[in-house]
Amino acid sequence: MSLLDDVSIVVTPNGYKAGELYAVIPVPTEGAEEVTNGDFATADLSSFNTTYATQEIVSEELKVTLNTANGYGFSFVTFPAVVGRSYRIQLDAQQGTSTGTRVMANSGLTLTASITRTGTWSYEGVGVATATSCAVRLQTYGASGVYAIFDNVSVKEVLVPSADMDVTRATAATRVDENGLVNYAEVLGSEEIDCGNFECATPSTYWNEVGNSSLVVGDYQGRTNVANINILGTANVDRIKQDFDYVDGVTYLISLDVYLVSGDFKCDTSNSVVPYDFVATNITGSWQTLTGYFTAISTVTDGLWLRSSQQINQFYISNISVKEVTRANVPRIDYTGGGCPHILAEPMRTNLITYSEDLTNAFYLKTGIETVTESAIASPDGTSFGYTIVPTSATSSHYFEYNWNYLTVAIGDEVTYSIFVKPNGYNFVQIATSTGFNPKYQNFELTGGGVIGTGDVNGKTIEKIGDWYRCSVTETSIGANPRFLLIPSETALATRNPAYSGNGTDGVLGWGVQVEEGSYATSYIPNFGTALGVTRNQDIFTRDGIGSLINSTEGVLFVEYQSTEDSNFSLISISDGTDGDIVTIGRSSNSTNIYAGVRSISVNSLYYSSSAFANTSDFIKVAVKWKVNDFAVWVNGTEVSTSLSGNAPIGLSEINFYYGNAIHTFNGKVKQLQVYNTALTDTQLAALTS
Repeated sequence: MSLLDDVSIVVTPNGYKAGELYAVIPVPTEGAEEVTNGDFATADLSSFNTTYATQEIVSEELKVTLNTANGYGFSFVTFPAVVGRSYRIQLDAQQGTSTGTRVMANSGLTLTASITRTGTWSYEGVGVATATSCAVRLQTYGASGVYAIFDNVSVKEVLVPSADMDVTRATAATRVDENGLVNYAEVLGSEEIDCGNFECATPSTYWNEVGNSSLVVGDYQGRTNVANINILGTANVDRIKQDFDYVDGVTYLISLDVYLVSGDFKCDTSNSVVPYDFVATNITGSWQTLTGYFTAISTVTDGLWLRSSQQINQFYISNISVKEVTRANVPRIDYTGGGCPHILAEPMRTNLITYSEDLTNAFYLKTGIETVTESAIASPDGTSFGYTIVPTSATSSHYFEYNWNYLTVAIGDEVTYSIFVKPNGYNFVQIATSTGFNPKYQNFELTGGGVIGTGDVNGKTIEKIGDWYRCSVTETSIGANPRFLLIPSETALATRNPAYSGNGTDGVLGWGVQVEEGSYATSYIPNFGTALGVTRNQDIFTRDGIGSLINSTEGVLFVEYQSTEDSNFSLISISDGTDGDIVTIGRSSNSTNIYAGVRSISVNSLYYSSSAFANTSDFIKVAVKWKVNDFAVWVNGTEVSTSLSGNAPIGLSEINFYYGNAIHTFNGKVKQLQVYNTALTDTQLAALTS
């Protein structure tokens, strides 16, 4: 018998899509059809309404015809909904004589996917209701009289049970992606730009010529539907513009292709809306793809401008895309260390460094270091560049540091410094503690997978991330202003911060400085100038209302994980929402201990705590079996504890990355979590945990 015959819930990083952490098992069921006559077999169009278009049923299909010169029109499907519930939308679309078709939310609905296409295609997406009446738009483009065809329109509620995990964090957070790059975990919304590919029938409907500027669509450099833009007047007022609805605090991702013939190019808006360029270039003579993020500082309808800072200018544009970016509450699937990914859950931390990426900023101080400059080597996030840190040729101390006078920590707390470094002639760095600490040091070798060398600090790590190394040092503060020194060297230094001679050319590259209160380095938190630091909140994973998927009478909870919390309990559980009836796996308050247990009506049926598996750098596989008078804990293929007396828990109905009433939150990495609705055999448990 296969283990999959008895598994009822499986949560893995492979179940991640569009910002959601899906349970592989079970498959959610669907409710009743919400659309009347979605196959158009009768004349009933009571579920459909139109704007800028007429609709009719032809050959049991819905024909939507534009009736204005507006450039687009649509039919919208209305249906009743319950706020907060999910609805699956499916349909078939044909371009007909139009220039394309689009499916998007019209009102009362947030869609996980909004798509514009040509030809014949099928759509499937899931939307969450934000009102009691919702509508989905079936849109077509072109001149008056063109039409598109839609068929098999279906809307059904996605019903519980679903064991998909919810994550709560309320802040942005980074991870290491499958390419070894450090970036934000984020979800992109639907397309915000109309006619961004300039394939619509009347681009001037969406793109307005302002001042002495012109836009003509044609072919260029082997591309079709390219906007030829000329700016011929005063650069500050002459531009091509599309109205855009900016929302205060919302971040957007922009991408476009540009071929600059003369002058320079920038895409931006009013400084009162976004006080910097979205993307810009002064490189002429070739196609470039420019991408960037921008965040609005006010809620207003203003322009998205294609322009120049020079008076006479010509450029070609294609494929403009702007999408809203969601970063809060997005699960992080992390590939640190390479290989298979893991779900990353971390405690709240603050990066106290004011300018974590611009190492040329006056916030940083240099002693015996040549001028720090931006290199041509890509940074760990792949979007910027690393900075040279090169010792001078003088015989002296050589170190790079931040202005520690602007940082404040609690005396007696552990403080962790981390930085991304890369060889640039030298293969070694030393990180030394200074003011605010007892004077200590740690050497790191930047070769292979990264080598921790000699030193006497309390804690240290080195991780290879892409082709960079992230080095960290942890020490206990004895003063309020923590100070760490970064010292490049040709060989491992024998003492702390010694005097030596550089050659003025060789050194290391640096990027991404972080100082945080805590006993280990957490994931990188970018800070672009916030004086009091940028905070990433605690990751909390939950799923309730799944009692039908958990057999309280008997079963198994299995987790493959690595806990990084070393000062308190760090637990994953299935429970009734309290700590009275609960099955738990994780780490106890003793940082070297594994903890596993079962409680029924607040009485322990099984309790296991052991320091036999104390290597926190390794993932560990733990399974807990429960059944009346039959309990066991298995770790890495071996049964380590049993109990033949006790009751099974009652009313198990939720999974949480914490214990009971949201205490002892789990911090660490999870490769897989499974719940079985039978008490597996010893043979099965050995196979599961091996």
